[in-house]
Amino acid sequence: MMAAQMERKPSFRGIDPSFGRLDVHCAAFVSHWLRIRGDDDIPHLEEWAALLPASFATRLFRAELLTDDARVLFLGSELNGDGEILELRSLYANMPHRRTQGVRNMHRVVSSPCGYCFESEHISAEGRSVRTQTVVLPLLTYRSEAPQIVGFSAALQRKAAHAGLIVGMKLRVTAKWWLNVGSGVPGTPPS
Repeated sequence: MMAAQMERKPSFRGIDPSFGRLDVHCAAFVSHWLRIRGDDDIPHLEEWAALLPASFATRLFRAELLTDDARVLFLGSELNGDGEILELRSLYANMPHRRTQGVRNMHRVVSSPCGYCFESEHISAEGRSVRTQTVVLPLLTYRSEAPQIVGFSAALQRKAAHAGLIVGMKLRVTAKWWLNVGSGVPGTPPS
């Protein structure tokens, strides 16, 4: 059974042109999500995690959506340069002013289901400016009634590293859009 799952081809049904706007690393992450999803609308967490390439892990985050917050379940090492344990903390702990609109967008990702993409500028722990692109996608889980999202972030500058970048630290969003992964997108732009 495992071999058959690994041979799944990505289902690109209904993918919109904004897929081409993705950074090559974010596009690879979305392709992995689509491959694991198969003919379903959303992949199951267990299958997705079991087949996750190690190359994604350092720039990955996973969060559980609560009514008015998102709780970090996993945060890759390149997104948390100071080594502080952020799991089970709010995804918006460093930017509470973005919590309402961010959680609203994450819930729309799950309910549509669709992807949420944004480009942003961060200041690293070393004081460097880092431009990133992030894509957020929904996951199904058997263990919790709370919906979950998974995100992947890639540096847009050549030779730029995420090292030292703390999620939400001095963030300025410069672009945001929905990504149709086969089920459409919300009728209004992201908050």
